[in-house]
Amino acid sequence: MNKAVIEEVRPNRVTMADDAMPLMAIKFRMGESKDPETPNSWHSLTMDADGSDSSQLLVTLKVGKANAAGDDLDDATATTYKWSGDGAGADETAAANLGALIAALSAIDGIEVYRLNAPADLSLATDDFIDLAETEIPTHFINVLYQDVSEIHAVSMRIGIPEVRDSGRMKLLGVAGTCTGNTNGTVKISRDPNDESADDEEELRQFTLQTAQTAYINDDMNDAAVYRGPILVEVASDDLSALDMVVRTVLADY
Repeated sequence: MNKAVIEEVRPNRVTMADDAMPLMAIKFRMGESKDPETPNSWHSLTMDADGSDSSQLLVTLKVGKANAAGDDLDDATATTYKWSGDGAGADETAAANLGALIAALSAIDGIEVYRLNAPADLSLATDDFIDLAETEIPTHFINVLYQDVSEIHAVSMRIGIPEVRDSGRMKLLGVAGTCTGNTNGTVKISRDPNDESADDEEELRQFTLQTAQTAYINDDMNDAAVYRGPILVEVASDDLSALDMVVRTVLADY
């Protein structure tokens, strides 16, 4: 492998914005080829931040066939699944946290989904999310489920090699940045496996959050610790309202 590729530093920026740090990626996996006269499968996803019976996040998945024009779901053929944090509604199934939702979605034929920038135990029993109008799930991964940053005081970034969900080894060169609000704040770095258990994280390092530019980790290629991914960097405090942090990693598997 080209040495420049091996030693290429990957900067990952952690910020707080309603359109930053998506929590999961999803796609529809095409099955066996169908007769051209048979309508294609169609999947759609909707997220309503306070749409459940308990005014919490409601996630709706519809599975059916395309309409005659092939450009929308034929609702007459659709099967509808709904998940909320507490499953309080008559047609809602409980998915208390992000890991549970991903496991439930993964159980639907044709759906592939994986976790992005949040721990598996992130609670869904809130309305602290951004709405998503009904959207067709394409055959390539799209990022979905964003948090309403005006309602939260924590943000995470998940990093894997070569992709977010992969377990390649990496050197962690640097973690540095600024924030607004650091009361009882922490920067925690964990190894974060893929089994979606709420207690599967393995804490690696923890630091006290500072508002001014701070290098929590600043190592060179020779001294940097090697970790097996994915790793999860979590920043949280009682009053966190802005964050600009860069996490630098480099490939360690040659």
